[in-house]
Amino acid sequence: QRVADWAIRRAGESSVLYYRATLAEDSQDDELWDKNVPAFPEKPVYPEPFGAAIRSILQDVRDESADIASFTRELLQQLNSADPNENIELLRSDINSDQQWVRRIQNVLEGARIPSRILFGIKLGEAKNHAQLTPWLQVHNGDQWLSFDPKSGKPGLPRQFLIWKIGDAPTLKVNGVEKPSIQFSVTKSYREMISVANKRAENLGSTVMDY
Repeated sequence: QRVADWAIRRAGESSVLYYRATLAEDSQDDELWDKNVPAFPEKPVYPEPFGAAIRSILQDVRDESADIASFTRELLQQLNSADPNENIELLRSDINSDQQWVRRIQNVLEGARIPSRILFGIKLGEAKNHAQLTPWLQVHNGDQWLSFDPKSGKPGLPRQFLIWKIGDAPTLKVNGVEKPSIQFSVTKSYREMISVANKRAENLGSTVMDY
């Protein structure tokens, strides 16, 4: 978690602050998450007709899965089906954003008592202004957190996906400011990538970059 201190005696009607972070892709494929095992969620009391729809979907998914990973993948594939049945259409009917969709999936997973959480990240790559935080789904299988694309069921995280936050913590917290907003921009710089690589080599005591 990053904290920036900024003060001014007399501020105008609006001010813009810029925070810059230089990053380099990690060559290690390991996903490092907290090791705490979450509690099993209580089964919700679903209002009807959502309750009947969710129970039917969960039963169909159980018949086609063997563990939490396969259960989650099968559930996501059914929920995102190109030819949805009436139960799936009902669950989709009041969804207006990707974040709401992940929340709905979490609510369904609670019916199977599977721990889940939402994380938000930025898809890096080519330069872009007004980059958006993308919500992603994680479930816990008793040993570790597993990541899934909430729109397809594909396991894992996208390549060059910068995790910005996990859970419901606000993206931006500001004291003494009314109606703060935040925007993200992404640029790609090979010079800065080399600088970061050199710094990492120094920290590791490596002489690979000494030339």
